[in-house]
Amino acid sequence: MPASPDTAQDASPDFSLGAPLYSGTFEFTLDQKKRLTIPSGWRSNSLKELYIVKASTRKCLLAMPREVLRALGNKVGQLQGASPSRQQTFRRRFFAAVATCGVDSQGRVLLSDDLCRYAGIERDIVLTGNDDSFEIWSPAEVQRDQEETDPLYNTTMADLGL
Repeated sequence: MPASPDTAQDASPDFSLGAPLYSGTFEFTLDQKKRLTIPSGWRSNSLKELYIVKASTRKCLLAMPREVLRALGNKVGQLQGASPSRQQTFRRRFFAAVATCGVDSQGRVLLSDDLCRYAGIERDIVLTGNDDSFEIWSPAEVQRDQEETDPLYNTTMADLGL
C-alpha cells in the first residue's frame, strides 16, 4: 500500500546535497483544476518550479528540478557517437518539449490537458520516486508497467543480493 504524504518517513530528501532524493510511492487525486500535490518530504522552501517531460518509453511523465534537467540536456554530449548535429537536435527538441510548471505555496503543480492525455491521467495519479526525479502515472499505467518489469526488477534485486 503506498504511503500517504504525511506518513512517508523515507521520502524526506537531503536538500543540503543539491538535488533531492525522491523515494517512495504516493497515490493522489487531482483537484478540479488538475493540480497535483507534491509530497511534503519532496519539497524544499526553494522549490518554485518543476520541469515535466513525457517519457519516451513509458506512458508516464517525468518531473525534475532545474539542476537535473540541465544535467540531462548536457548528458547527450557524453553519448558515444554524439555528433554536434545530434547534440544540437536533441537539445532543441528536448527543451522545446519540457513543460515548466510552477509550484504554488501549498506545493501544488498544475498539469496541462496535454500532459494528462499523454499519461492517461484522469483524476487519480500515482507518484513514484526515481532518485533525482519522480514519475507521474495513472494507476492503470503504473500497474501495467510494474507487471511488465517485475521479472527484470526481481532478477536485478537478486543480482544485488537483496
